[in-house]
Amino acid sequence: MIDMIPFGSRTKKIINAVTALIIVLDEKGRIIFFNHACELLTGYDFQEVEGRYLWDFLLHPDEIEATKRVFFNLSSQKTPNRNINYWVNKQGASHLISWSNTIISSAETNEPYVVGTGVDISKHSAMVELLSEREAKFKAIFESANDGIIITDRNGKIEQVNFTATKLFGYNLSELHGKNVKILIPEQDYDRHNEYIQKYNKTGQKNILDTGREVIGLRKDKSAFPLYLSLTEVSYDDSCAFVAMIHDLTERNRYLEEIHQAQKMEALGQLTGGMAHDFNNLLTVILGDLEMLDNYVSSRDGKELLDDAIMNVNFGAQLIERLLAFGRRQSLSPKIVNINRLLSVVYNMLRRTIGEDIDIEEGFTENIWPICADPSLVENAILNLVFNARDALPEGGKIILKTENYVADSVNKTVPDLAEGSYVKFSVCDNGTGMSPHILKRIYEPFFTTKAAGSGTGLGLSMVYGFVKQSGGNIHISSELGKGTIVAIYLPKADDIPAEKNSPAEIKESIMRGQGETILYVEDAPKVRQVNARRLMELGYVVYTAKDGPSALDILAKQGQVDLLFTDVVMPGGMSGIELADFVRKQQPDIKVSLTTGYAEQIASGELRGDNLLKKPYSKETLARHLRRILEG
Repeated sequence: MIDMIPFGSRTKKIINAVTALIIVLDEKGRIIFFNHACELLTGYDFQEVEGRYLWDFLLHPDEIEATKRVFFNLSSQKTPNRNINYWVNKQGASHLISWSNTIISSAETNEPYVVGTGVDISKHSAMVELLSEREAKFKAIFESANDGIIITDRNGKIEQVNFTATKLFGYNLSELHGKNVKILIPEQDYDRHNEYIQKYNKTGQKNILDTGREVIGLRKDKSAFPLYLSLTEVSYDDSCAFVAMIHDLTERNRYLEEIHQAQKMEALGQLTGGMAHDFNNLLTVILGDLEMLDNYVSSRDGKELLDDAIMNVNFGAQLIERLLAFGRRQSLSPKIVNINRLLSVVYNMLRRTIGEDIDIEEGFTENIWPICADPSLVENAILNLVFNARDALPEGGKIILKTENYVADSVNKTVPDLAEGSYVKFSVCDNGTGMSPHILKRIYEPFFTTKAAGSGTGLGLSMVYGFVKQSGGNIHISSELGKGTIVAIYLPKADDIPAEKNSPAEIKESIMRGQGETILYVEDAPKVRQVNARRLMELGYVVYTAKDGPSALDILAKQGQVDLLFTDVVMPGGMSGIELADFVRKQQPDIKVSLTTGYAEQIASGELRGDNLLKKPYSKETLARHLRRILEG
C-alpha cells in the first residue's frame, strides 16, 4: 500500500529522517504512511498501524469527533487546514500535536490522500500553562498587595497600577493608564521629579532609585497625604521600567503624633507633680505665717491686706490643683454619677446665663449607664467645654449637649487610643468659628489659649484632658474652620455601684481645739515644721518635732507614749512616713496616725487614700478639724 503513495524512494528516506511527524491517510482515514518520527512518538511500528483508521487507536477519546470533522472537511473541500489534537501512545501517555494538513493526489490513479505534518507541542503547552499560572499568581499578588504598586516606563508614563494604588489616590485604572506619574504628586514637586528622571536617563545616576523615603502624594480630589516611596528599576525586552511601592503613612503619622503628644504631656505632668510638692510646702509656710500674723494686726486696713494675701495663697493652691489636673496627678473623689442628671442641672443653669443670642439644646439618651467619677470634676469639665463653645460663637449660634452609651470594640475604632470596653459619651457641639489643624495639635497644652490676653489661663482644656485620662477615659475633638467643633468625652461605665456612705458629722467649733494631747510631728522641711509646730501649740496640743523617721523613733524612746503621730510621707533618712507609722503601731497599737504630703503622685496613684491623709497646703482651721476627727474617731 505504501507503494501507492506518490513519493519516490529518495523522498521517503528523507521523510523518515526528519523529526517532524508525517502521516498519510487515504480518503477514508486509514493510515497508509507513518514516518519514523511517528513510530518513536507512539511506540508503534508502521506494520502495526498500516491500514488502520487513525481514530481507532491513536486519538484521545475526547478528540475523535472533532478530528473526524477536520478530516472530512479537508477531503471534501480540498483546501489545507490546521488542527490540534491529543495522540495516545502505546504506553497510554498523551501528546499534544499541532497539525498542518493538505491534500495530494496519486500520479498514477489520481486518488486523493491527506498528508498531515505535526509537531509535538506538549512541552510548549506545559510551558505556556506554567507561564499562564505564574502570570495569574503574579496578578493575584499584584492586585491584593496592601501597598500601592505603580509601574512606569523610563519616562514616567504609567503602565500598570494595582487596586490599592487606585484606591489610595482615588482614580480608576483607565484614568491613570498612559498618564505621567506627575499626576500623583503636588505641582511644587514637578521640577524635582523631572530633574531626577532626566538625570538618570542621561547619566544613570540613581538619586532616588533603590532607596526609600517619605514624600507627599496627591489624590484625585487634590488632597495631599504622606506616603513612603520605594522605587526600583527592572529590565526586560531590552527596555526598563520603574516599580514604585507606595505605603500610606497617614495613620502612622497620626499615631506618632499622638504618642509624641502623650509623651509631652507625661513629661510636663511629671514636672508639674515635682513642682507641686515644693509649692505646697511654700504655700503651707506662707499661709501659716499669715494666719499667725493676724493675731498681731488690729487695724482694719491691715486685716484687709491679710485677708487679700490669704485669698491669693488659696488661689495659688487652686492653680497648683489645675496644673495637677493637667498632669493627671490630682486627687480624685470618685462617686457613682448619672451624667444625665448632672447635665440637666448644668443645662438649666446655662439656659439662663449663656446669652440670648445662643441657643442651647440637649439630646440626652434615656437609660444612660452610670459612671464612677469625681462629680465636681465632671461638672467642671462640662462647664469648661460649654464656655469654650460660647466663646467660639461671637455672633451667636447653637450649642448642643448630648449623651449616649458607647461600646468600644475591635469593630468600632472611631476613637484612637480608647481601650475596648463600655463607656458613657457626652459631647458638646457648636456651630461656631472652629479650629485649624495647627490649633488642634496644641489644644491640650497648658497655658496655650486662642483667647485674647487676659481672657483665659489656657488651663481649662488641659484640666479636662488630665481629669478624663486619669479617670480611665479619653477625649476626642473634631473641628473645622467656619463649621464648628465637637468635643466628645468618654468615661468608663460603672459596673459595680457601691452603697452610699453617710458623711461624717461636722465637728463643732467649740471642740476643735486640743485638750492637751501629745503629738509627735515629723517633717523634713524646717520652715514647714516650724510653722505647723506653732499652729499645733496654739491649738492646745503638746508638740514634739522630728526631722525624719530615725529622729522620731529616738524621741519616742525617750518620751514613751504619745497620742498621735503626725508625719510627712516622703522624708530623708531611709524611712518614709508610712514605714514610720507601721513601725510605731507595732510598739504602740493604740496610737492615732495622720499622714500629710504635698506629693501629687502618691495621691493620684491611690497609694495614699483615707480620712487620715491631709493634703498640703492646709489652713489652721482645716488642720484643727482634721486632728479632732482623727483623735476622736
